[in-house]
Amino acid sequence: MGGVRLTLERRVSPWKAVPGPDRLVIFPQTKVTERLEISDFTALGRLGITLNQKKLDYLLDYFRLPWSGLMHANVVLGGESFSALTEGLPRFLRTLGGAPQKKRTDSLSTAFRNLSPDRV
Repeated sequence: MGGVRLTLERRVSPWKAVPGPDRLVIFPQTKVTERLEISDFTALGRLGITLNQKKLDYLLDYFRLPWSGLMHANVVLGGESFSALTEGLPRFLRTLGGAPQKKRTDSLSTAFRNLSPDRV
């Protein structure tokens, strides 16, 4: 924290040295999106949700930003599909207000465990 304070003091001190009336100082705040977003389809049929006394077969299309923990999910009636992904992803990006630099999908832990030892 001390480094941030010293940097701020160093940048502000030249402003104090300029003669004349006080100037309005504005530090613009820009929204920075995270670098990584992960997503996967999650089956929740085991919860036993029914509609008209029939078991509801559905998935959640689940999005998450690991660093901040921001989460978003869409209910998908049917299976995993490109159309389900292309419906849910734009909703998440609108909620986020931008797009992360990288996106990862599916079971990353399984993919990692299947790497050969020389690739880890």
